[in-house]
Amino acid sequence: MLGLGLDAWNNIMVASLAFGALAAVVVGVSTYVVIQLQKLEAQTAADQFERYKLATEQSISNANARAAEAQLALEQFKAPRSIADSAKADLIAALVKFSGTEAAVYVLGEGPEPFNLGREISNVLTLAHWSPNVWTWSGVSSGPGLDVFFKPGADPSVIAACEALAMALISAHVETSCAPWPTPDWDQFGGLLNGPDNPTKAPVRIVVGTKPQ
Repeated sequence: MLGLGLDAWNNIMVASLAFGALAAVVVGVSTYVVIQLQKLEAQTAADQFERYKLATEQSISNANARAAEAQLALEQFKAPRSIADSAKADLIAALVKFSGTEAAVYVLGEGPEPFNLGREISNVLTLAHWSPNVWTWSGVSSGPGLDVFFKPGADPSVIAACEALAMALISAHVETSCAPWPTPDWDQFGGLLNGPDNPTKAPVRIVVGTKPQ
């Protein structure tokens, strides 16, 4: 048939069957490879998404931590100055060696914050057996911060008491400086001091201004 004999057609049929079998194998192998590649791509995509999710979660966690730190810093910035109860025992222990020292607390800053801090310092000094008194100082411009002043030419023991007080307050996280009174005349001051008598008698002055910003 078609010019071919039986043997030729048998050969063609065998070859066709072999080709078909090979094609089936190729199809099977191709299908397997395609499925494996799809699985690999899916796993790669899943791994990438997991890494992205972890990185995003870490970024969110870091952002939340920074926000919490900023909020804490803001609260500390806005909080009034005070001496923590946990710091008072150390403060008293550092100052009791200077017991008997007279100190004048001049509250220069306006509002309850400097006044409350001045009262707190006075109470601690009393517990350390100092002799403090508190005045409100009005009629002059209010400066920021807390300063411990000693009388120019004061006895070294007075200067040592002032320095110990400043260091003790700094250790209690209350920013403080220590220096001689800025004018040679210890009795000279502007404005008006309201409080007990003899506002210039004490050799140590603690001037409580407004909270530094």
